[in-house]
Amino acid sequence: MLQRIQSVFLAIALALLGLLFVLPFAAAIGSEGKELVVGSVDFPLVIIQVATFGVTLVSIFLYRQRRRQIRLCIANGVALLGYQAFVLLDVFLLVRQASAVQYHVAAVFPAIAAIFTFWAIRRIARDEALVRSLDRLR
Repeated sequence: MLQRIQSVFLAIALALLGLLFVLPFAAAIGSEGKELVVGSVDFPLVIIQVATFGVTLVSIFLYRQRRRQIRLCIANGVALLGYQAFVLLDVFLLVRQASAVQYHVAAVFPAIAAIFTFWAIRRIARDEALVRSLDRLR
């Protein structure tokens, strides 16, 4: 299962998504001097985060069903890009109401996880093409 490079790509994406549960996206000092933190505590972000984490975990173990794994990875990649858009929107709204903003590296984790997911899709498709070509030889 983890001997395949696409499983490693999905495991890296899973680790990045797991880190999002504990790391904030940005921190700022508000106009009243109170510290504002943008993390994954907003309800829509939590739903998308749990869904993408679960789909990534399930797709790692679907290594024998490559077509289904590709479909799940495509849906997950699109959801991760949407998740990244929500994160950027939250950080942008934070910038508008704060005087000083400090960005954290976790703000780009959904985009990096989407990149690893799309790399996994390419490798899964390559495996599927190899299996189909070997089936033609039999």
